[in-house]
Amino acid sequence: MSKRTLDAVPDQVDVRDWFYLPTLKVLPESIDNRNHVPLMLDQGQEGACTGFALAAVINYLIANQKTRLPGEHGINGVSPRMLYEMARRYDEWPGERYEGSSARGAMKGWVTHGVAARSLWPDEVKGMRHFNKQIATAANEYPGGAYFRIQTQQLRDVHAALAETGIVYATVMVHKGWNDVHSRRSGQLPVIEMFDEIEGGHAIALVGYNEDGFILQNSWGPNWGLNGFALMTYDDFAAHVTDLWVAQLGVPIQRASTQRMQTEAQSSWVKAQPPKLEEVRNYIVNVGNNGYLSDTGKYWTTPDDLQRLFDPQHGLIKESGCNHLMLYMHGGLNNEEASARRVLAMTPVCKKNGIYPLHIMWESGVFETVRAMIEDKLGAPDREKAQSLFGDARDFFFESTLGKLAKPLWNEMKENARLASATDRHDRPMAMRSVIEHLQAYSKVNALDIHVVAHSAGSILFAHSVEPMLKHRLQFKTVQMLAPALSVERFMIDLYPKIDRAEIPIPKMYNLNAKAELDDFVGKSWVYGKSLLYLVSNSMESERGKPIVGMEVGMRTEALLQNLYWQNGQPNPEHLVLAGSETRDSKSKTHGGFDNDPYTMNSVLNRVLGRFPEPAYTARDLANA
Repeated sequence: MSKRTLDAVPDQVDVRDWFYLPTLKVLPESIDNRNHVPLMLDQGQEGACTGFALAAVINYLIANQKTRLPGEHGINGVSPRMLYEMARRYDEWPGERYEGSSARGAMKGWVTHGVAARSLWPDEVKGMRHFNKQIATAANEYPGGAYFRIQTQQLRDVHAALAETGIVYATVMVHKGWNDVHSRRSGQLPVIEMFDEIEGGHAIALVGYNEDGFILQNSWGPNWGLNGFALMTYDDFAAHVTDLWVAQLGVPIQRASTQRMQTEAQSSWVKAQPPKLEEVRNYIVNVGNNGYLSDTGKYWTTPDDLQRLFDPQHGLIKESGCNHLMLYMHGGLNNEEASARRVLAMTPVCKKNGIYPLHIMWESGVFETVRAMIEDKLGAPDREKAQSLFGDARDFFFESTLGKLAKPLWNEMKENARLASATDRHDRPMAMRSVIEHLQAYSKVNALDIHVVAHSAGSILFAHSVEPMLKHRLQFKTVQMLAPALSVERFMIDLYPKIDRAEIPIPKMYNLNAKAELDDFVGKSWVYGKSLLYLVSNSMESERGKPIVGMEVGMRTEALLQNLYWQNGQPNPEHLVLAGSETRDSKSKTHGGFDNDPYTMNSVLNRVLGRFPEPAYTARDLANA
């Protein structure tokens, strides 16, 4: 056993799991699907069992749906390596500096990306740099369909699942009884001898049952057990099983291209589907925790992705023919899927106007978490008290109560913004610093106008990136901010001196006017009756009422800002748009509404291009962004 790597990790508890519910169909006394298994796999000495076991499940499902079995899959099957690499990005643990993974992570990866043929992604090809457009497209042919978690203590449910699909995905704790599994008589299915001492976690497939236990398919080659199969007794199974999943193949669906998504496909079903990684990969840099490139979740970014973007001779930006690069820094208002939809919505119009949009996704959903705290996290006594209050008293209660919960989250987010433009303790560039270094190399060879658009908390990320960008001799053509969540204090420290020295242009601001800030709200049934920036100012910053540059009342607290953004007591239209007043530059009515508003976004592109965009954004383009 010591030669085998045993590192399947049990799934953590997740209340979002859907549990398998068997029907009342009469079950056979035994099931033996060994003759229906098309391939016996061997993972060798590597700890990739979650990928190999899930590949066994998928191969079985394909082989037993005869009309969907192409030749290359019939010979080699699907790629265990792809399933394993995806599992490590969807499991419950950050990073990938470990060998194991969870069954849930593998299932999520398969359902999200599908799986390609083993011939396209061989077992020995490690890491995500092999995941390209060809593989992403091929993987769509074998998507995961419906899948359910089986309660491990319910043997009857496992029997029912095997009767329904023929195979079940499982993780178990392995003991020394697995080391010497052989038949006592020729052709007889060997039984694993049970021991108590655990040696590690392992993933397998169940392919049948009888009165004594479950028939399992291992991934240790045909020389283990009887041609790779063995029987695990019910006592052994009950003592050592950790996770069980049952699944079915999905139906292959060809997703529309980005342009078609915006111009033709208008069904609510298409709009409801989260974009796949390959649809947005060329237009995102995803910043993860502690400022590193994100290597988990549905939308990740690798160093190779940056190279593909910024290669001075053959990179995606170069080949696009665009003369403008728009760094769009997201603001934490939406989760990753909603942010990805925004990428899809914005890209076609930008590229038709010669603008390459590069979206910096970071702290996705931080404000969504704050909203959830308002809705869910405060206890019943707090809820009852809040419901008895009205107006400013109710808002003050929210601010004082929520601050204890949200302030640490807000401080961590600001620290991540700082780290992203720094180097780590080994002097390696973090996510934004990597972008800056690639952009510097690209700009030495190619003419490119650099524009920044920062929404909400994206302004904090921008403020920390300005200094390293200038040190790398990068020049900004334009800077624009949509309802920035940056404090006036940080603006005056990080940005104003550079504006004063003409090192960066005066950022054009798109803010709500004072009345619109008070008319905005946060939450649904349990409402905070002002804008999100009021909540930031009064609850999440270091001191109550801290001025925020994205609020009209905050800007008016600093005389130097008034000199920049006001003329004779009125907003300078060249640099300041106050939505809610009579202006065609923005019709947004809420803090989160600026990037859904075609007036705002066309004004943004007008600033970038020096002319009105053609084509311009329409309400239809941005309705589901």
